[in-house]
Amino acid sequence: AYLTTLYATSIFNFLDWNSAPVFEALSLAAMFHDIGKLKLNKKLLTMKIEEMSPDEIKEYCTHPDLGAVILGGIHGVGEIVQQIISQHHECLDGSGFPRGIKSVKISPLANIIGLSNRFVHYLQDEKLAPVTALEKLLRTPEQIPKYKPDIISGLVKSMADPSRFKFSTNPVLSKKRNVR
Repeated sequence: AYLTTLYATSIFNFLDWNSAPVFEALSLAAMFHDIGKLKLNKKLLTMKIEEMSPDEIKEYCTHPDLGAVILGGIHGVGEIVQQIISQHHECLDGSGFPRGIKSVKISPLANIIGLSNRFVHYLQDEKLAPVTALEKLLRTPEQIPKYKPDIISGLVKSMADPSRFKFSTNPVLSKKRNVR
């Protein structure tokens, strides 16, 4: 969750949407994007999706909505955070889950978290260095249509300028909270 948050906020820093409330919603949703997995059969947490039966895949695909429900009961967590969490596995080409929605029906913030999450899986599951993971992502043709071009560009730029990986570098938040 930490790495997904780190990369998601880094991507955000390269987009033109800098606003403190949006940054905060993205950060919160990224940190808790997989909280719904707490409600899944524990066996599923150790399996790759390729190893799951159709019923196990069906259960696994409920975790985004389960996460939105869990956070829905917490004071201060708005509907936008719930929507982002619910959609973090949706893809622009409609190949995602839990609903298979596509294009403009997906929150761009959910798309940022989806890309960050995919990237972190390359880092952790395949034990790739960040630049190698980025190269693999960009050379995997079926991955590119899943994410908005400006979001992919933000990930690429973050690799070129790793100084932007600090949460406090967001200029809106730095001014608002005097964070340096």
